[in-house]
Amino acid sequence: HWSIVGIEADLKSDALMMAFITRVTNIALGLLLFVPARGFVVSPALSSNSRISSKPLKQSFFDFFTKTEAIEEVGISKSTDPDYPQNFTGRLCFLPSLVKVPESGPGSSVNLISLFGYSLGGTVALEYDTSPVGPYREYVTMASLVAKNGIGQWGSRLYVSTQKAEDVCKEIWGVPAELANIDFVEGRNTRNGSLMVTSLPNPDAPTRDVQNIQVEGWQETRIQSELDDPKRGPCIPAYWTPTIKALWAPLVFNINSHSDETLALHKLRISASAVRLRWTGFQRDVEKDDFSDPKYNLGIPIPIGLAVDNVLIEIGTRRENGL
Repeated sequence: HWSIVGIEADLKSDALMMAFITRVTNIALGLLLFVPARGFVVSPALSSNSRISSKPLKQSFFDFFTKTEAIEEVGISKSTDPDYPQNFTGRLCFLPSLVKVPESGPGSSVNLISLFGYSLGGTVALEYDTSPVGPYREYVTMASLVAKNGIGQWGSRLYVSTQKAEDVCKEIWGVPAELANIDFVEGRNTRNGSLMVTSLPNPDAPTRDVQNIQVEGWQETRIQSELDDPKRGPCIPAYWTPTIKALWAPLVFNINSHSDETLALHKLRISASAVRLRWTGFQRDVEKDDFSDPKYNLGIPIPIGLAVDNVLIEIGTRRENGL
């Protein structure tokens, strides 16, 4: 016998017990499903760190708890294709220029391509909204066109804005990445609103130094808002050799078996919602006091750059044979 508020109820009957439990459960579920709650939404950041918005969220108390896992995973990309286990989304720009060919190349029997001592180089700046390690920024100094059983472009230095990104580059892909303070400035009052590098890394600085890098006119990469249909277009194939930071055209010949000079080779798939040509100006040198101008310049600028928004970069598994 149980006594509830002075009223004794005989709960010996299984049927009565089940009816009581069912009634209480229905009341509890009704409260969870229909009582609105205010929550917080973690949104993909425009910078290297996630932001929390205090915008009210019309959801039930029950929904808030069921979505906790999704909120925690914002900014972490997960691939559903086992052949391309890592992927990155965001936006990028390529600011091309003619640069003097370096005195030495990346090694591994890779030849530098030049004409009258110059080659196609420039800067690639990327802002990842999602990646295997969350949002971060990346800046690559492109040093020259290269050749080895195919044609590609070599990046001499690669900088990332978070420690996690630096760690995964080194540990997973063998990329000699460097940690840096990378700032992408938005606003129409920045050098006429053009995309341009306004603070360059010192090419002679030790890799352990944390340098300051800045690209202005970043609003020119945000194109998706102009589109009626933000769906991505077809994939463009490419190859990637991470240890020398080189991107290769999809036509690669005579892929080698493993040897001392064989480069680890990965397939890439690249797709995007929008690609635009952007005016980047004729800026050549950026003033800096801590090292000389000849080492701190952008080469001979090609004043038309490339902006790509809502890009998806998918990295394939390492091929059995390398380059």
